[in-house]
Amino acid sequence: MATTIFFGTLGVGVAAFFGMMVFPKGRVLLKSVFEIFFQSRMQDPRIIEQVYNQKIDKLRDVYTKANNSCQQAHGKLRKTKNRIEELKRSLEEARRTMTMASNRGDVEGARNYGRDAMTAEQLIATFEKEIPGLEQAISAAETLRERAARAITQMETEKTTTIAKAELGKAKKEIYDSFDPNAAATTIDKILADYSKFADRQEEMGMGAEAAWESSPEAMKIAADKRATEYSVDAYIAEFMKTQGEVKPSNN
Repeated sequence: MATTIFFGTLGVGVAAFFGMMVFPKGRVLLKSVFEIFFQSRMQDPRIIEQVYNQKIDKLRDVYTKANNSCQQAHGKLRKTKNRIEELKRSLEEARRTMTMASNRGDVEGARNYGRDAMTAEQLIATFEKEIPGLEQAISAAETLRERAARAITQMETEKTTTIAKAELGKAKKEIYDSFDPNAAATTIDKILADYSKFADRQEEMGMGAEAAWESSPEAMKIAADKRATEYSVDAYIAEFMKTQGEVKPSNN
């Protein structure tokens, strides 16, 4: 979800970039617009969490490589030590057989086993020279693996605490701002305040329009026509009453 939000935001930014580049004034506003846009997005905890996760993934790659190197070095060291032990047993057997052949006067046999003993000694010396290097490689890999593990733990903790700190601070500010009449209004408060002002302006404009109409020639003519009509009706009633005589009003 966070990945979708992040790359969706990036796509909008790229589209806005090319749109602004078409117009000269857009190029002037480009830098400030993108600074505001990305600053706002980078304050979104979901985006920040994704950034932290990317950093943690890189550290995990380092840990994995260091761990693999450590395992390989341990394996090679164990194999080398096992090979040395095998060669020592071969050397002991070659020397024992060489001694027996020499004591029996078997010169050629003694020479053969002597060559085997010399080869075993040389191989033992060669393998023993590799051990310090392997041990040093193991130590370096273990150190790197340990540092990567600590860095992962630290980054995980930092991710949790930093995001929580920001969100808690934001929540506390909103709570305490609600007690302070002079504090900056929240988005909802600002919308309501702006609409209240809009309603007042609309009421004033409506009253002004009503007053302007009542004093206009058109309104005066309509009122005069209405009065003239009423006068005609009253005259008609009076004339009719004269022809009929005075009639008492009915109680019904």
